[in-house]
Amino acid sequence: MYHFHAQNVTIEAASNTGTYTVEQLVTDVLINSPCANVSNITWSTGSNVGADNGIGFFSEPTGYFPFSEGLVMAAGNAVQGQGPNNATLSTGGFAWSGDPDLTSLAGDITYNATIIEFDFVPIVDEISFRFLMASEEYDMGSFECDYSDVFAFFLTDQAGNTENLAVLPGTATPILVTNVHLDNGFCGAANPQFFSEYVGSGAPPIAYDGYTRSFTAFSNVNPGETYHIKLAIADARDALFDSAVFLEAGSFDIGLDLGTDITIANGNALCEGEVITLTTNSPTAEHTWFFNGTEIVGETGSTLDVSVNGEYSVDMILGGTCQDNDSILVEFVQNPTANNAMDLNACDGSGISQFDLTENNDDVLGAQLPADFSVSYFESQADADANTNAIANPSNYNNTSNPQTIYVRIDNVNNSSCFDTTSFNIEVSGLIFNNPITNLELCDDDNDGVIPFTLTDRDAEIVSSSGVLAADATVSYHLSQSDADLALNPLPANYTN
Repeated sequence: MYHFHAQNVTIEAASNTGTYTVEQLVTDVLINSPCANVSNITWSTGSNVGADNGIGFFSEPTGYFPFSEGLVMAAGNAVQGQGPNNATLSTGGFAWSGDPDLTSLAGDITYNATIIEFDFVPIVDEISFRFLMASEEYDMGSFECDYSDVFAFFLTDQAGNTENLAVLPGTATPILVTNVHLDNGFCGAANPQFFSEYVGSGAPPIAYDGYTRSFTAFSNVNPGETYHIKLAIADARDALFDSAVFLEAGSFDIGLDLGTDITIANGNALCEGEVITLTTNSPTAEHTWFFNGTEIVGETGSTLDVSVNGEYSVDMILGGTCQDNDSILVEFVQNPTANNAMDLNACDGSGISQFDLTENNDDVLGAQLPADFSVSYFESQADADANTNAIANPSNYNNTSNPQTIYVRIDNVNNSSCFDTTSFNIEVSGLIFNNPITNLELCDDDNDGVIPFTLTDRDAEIVSSSGVLAADATVSYHLSQSDADLALNPLPANYTN
């Protein structure tokens, strides 16, 4: 898929005389946190050996490229990676050496290594940053199957334990051209869900022939401990066809972060009555918490339990020098109320009948809007509570016992964990006449065969024979069995034959 309407990524090489030095790219661009405790920044690239500079600052403000700006590291000339895609990128050379850690990871010799290393002390218990990989190896047929440059983000803790953070989500598999690409006709697709697009000749946004979607490198850390990170990329197997890693500005998160807004729109809001614990993950810092801009008196710890909609914010001071703040919007989903439902009755001598359970929708909802709350029906309380085995066609349901209890669940459509239940009974009554009904007979004085009858004279006898209470019964009379079955065309009480 080629896009010719987008803007190009621009890249400026890092230098001591330009916009950014390498140190500034690390502290002001990649991290950009007032509490970033970063030290011992070192780097190595082609310019150290008289070759190309593989470190630069990139920007693309239109929003087409996944990141608007950040740090780029290339196994070759970083600046030549800017858009459009007008040339084959194969810079560097065999004189520019690789990196032993990347060689070990790739299982092959490496060249043209660009490396940035630094120490940092997090004030939170996890770190993360966003990145994507681009490569000239893409869109080159079988190259995607056999050749892949290599990059890694090696994180080492104080005990000397090292892990690579540049891995496919949920795995320990390094991200390589050979394991992130589409079906190219030479080999089948490999993790295509992580591939973004091929870049056509002369097309924006970059000069590389393809790039991945953005990834998030993530690791748990211990606040206050010193960690070392090594960001590295190199050509593998040969010094041809460059690759690069684009790291999003400000995404290296080692400072205060209360997290993503907890809202209905984000799909992560909890139910009313539940408690959300906000935390700065910095128990040794000084804290001042606020609710909708007003200080919460007495709340000075690193955690805050909240149960009310609003904006929560915190000011934090660590070690007397590090001052940071953050805010988060919190919403809770309204709990529904299952109003009482009416019992449903049917009349059938077999004891089995068809019921329209949805007749109770309005009763259960009450004033609650159907657009905000859904109603479903179940054969057991356990199923209603677990929201499993809902009755598939509640408007056309045959009872399975008589009488039978039906359980109703009402859910908030924004979070099905916010629910309430109620129940009602369905019952089939079969009328059986225990005694024959006495015929109505009158004398025909004028012998014309026609005489007025008072049909209601048999009401009491009929009700008594059925066993139904008189207060619960209505009696009607009809000229045909079908009219009686359907309660159609009832005769008047005073009926002349």
